Amino acid sequence: MWYFRAVLDQQHIDTEEVVLVPLAELRKRDHRIAQLSFELEQLRRLVFGAKSERNVPAVVIPEQQVLFATEQDAVTQEQELVNVPAHTRVKNKKKPVRTAIPAHIPRIDHVIEPENLPDGATRIGEEITEQLHYSPAVFSVDRYIRPKYIVDGQVLIAPMPSLAFPKSDLGPTLAAQICVSKFCDHLPLYRQVQIYKRAGLNTSDSTLGDRFAATATLLHPLGQVLRNTVLAEKYLQADESPIPVQYNHKKEAPRKGFQWVYYAPLIKTVLFDYQRGRSAEFPKDMLKEYQGALQTDGYAGYEKIVARDGMLGLACMAHARRKFEKALDNDKVRSEYALGKIRELYQIERNCADRFSETGKADHELRHRYRRLYACPILLELEQWIKQEIILVAPKSPIGAAFAYALHLWPRLCAYTKDGLYQIDNNAIENTIRPFAIGRKNYLFAGSDKGAQHAALLYSLLGTPPIAGQALQTTRHRTIGIPHRRDHAH
Repeated sequence: MWYFRAVLDQQHIDTEEVVLVPLAELRKRDHRIAQLSFELEQLRRLVFGAKSERNVPAVVIPEQQVLFATEQDAVTQEQELVNVPAHTRVKNKKKPVRTAIPAHIPRIDHVIEPENLPDGATRIGEEITEQLHYSPAVFSVDRYIRPKYIVDGQVLIAPMPSLAFPKSDLGPTLAAQICVSKFCDHLPLYRQVQIYKRAGLNTSDSTLGDRFAATATLLHPLGQVLRNTVLAEKYLQADESPIPVQYNHKKEAPRKGFQWVYYAPLIKTVLFDYQRGRSAEFPKDMLKEYQGALQTDGYAGYEKIVARDGMLGLACMAHARRKFEKALDNDKVRSEYALGKIRELYQIERNCADRFSETGKADHELRHRYRRLYACPILLELEQWIKQEIILVAPKSPIGAAFAYALHLWPRLCAYTKDGLYQIDNNAIENTIRPFAIGRKNYLFAGSDKGAQHAALLYSLLGTPPIAGQALQTTRHRTIGIPHRRDHAH
């Protein structure tokens, strides 16, 4: 009380006023300390802690274990577990077995006969030992030799076959290797130059860059077909990721561009679209004629798109869950309750996936019924609980921010229950972006806007699975009119 008495003696202020001012300031300081402590804990976790967001409950929820089983099945399983002797429940550890070398790898046989083998020995079998060997990449040159003939004063020579790069010494296999090495194996061009030098081929970064640009230019029509294929789907996921881009090769710091990513989960096909910024105009222009369901995170740039007629907006439950996971240190009780309810929703999805794996096919109508029966009551209960608790916490606290984020997106968070085709989150598109994020750490930046566009094209094509790629190849020949010839570089 010394602080208040000193103020009271010096200024002769009413006691209530003296008390109110410091308390308000202390509350403000306490809130600031809590906010800084939360940020410090997040930074410590980012630098030193585990990156996993998994939250394992202390008690397993029994209702979710028998979600699709009858009561008799649950009693039977419990009785069987009780009646089994304790020593038989422990799984016997299997001895490690070496994985067999795939049969398609060529074999080179080395037959070793015994020394001083006597005549008349009968062969009764053999012992085979296999070891893997590796030969470094070998460069070769395809030479097209066309003899010239003269007949009746005219020179006859065979026409050149169709070449991918008719005015270059770049072959299609080397072009494919350059692209795969950079965008699948995350090897920048300068590292590829070092690898080629070890193989006896001297080249430069600029030469490899020109060859990559020529390859991307050749693949541009196929990228247009892929774009049309993705945008023709009725269910898409969208996200964006930054990429530094060098501007006119100046010494200034690279500016930040963005790869806008659109993923079609039903055909597992991805489309990267490079743009100079993160403005909402870029996805709005890309999806200006799109009609269907669009699943995104909470970025405000998608708000006007999903509000358009003919659009259904879906949010990502994983992003909402992440907010509560980060608020564990701030409010453990409330955060664990929310995480427990979300865990139940994901358990329903896993049970559906297990049921589909048993039947060998994905029954989306059955998934829809399961969600309406089991997930919708959980979502309703969670919504009511959040509305009751949000008024009891500080709005700017981590748990308050988690409540506000979830309520703002709640209709879109629940929209996945409207159809069995939809997914509960957009983790699929984030997994598709992961190779791009790994490669970005290696090559650091794109050399120009054109280079970033070429990278978007290659990430799109290489992120397309083989089955979808075959369909695109067939569409490419039909749409663009390129003849399907063996001598053409696909």
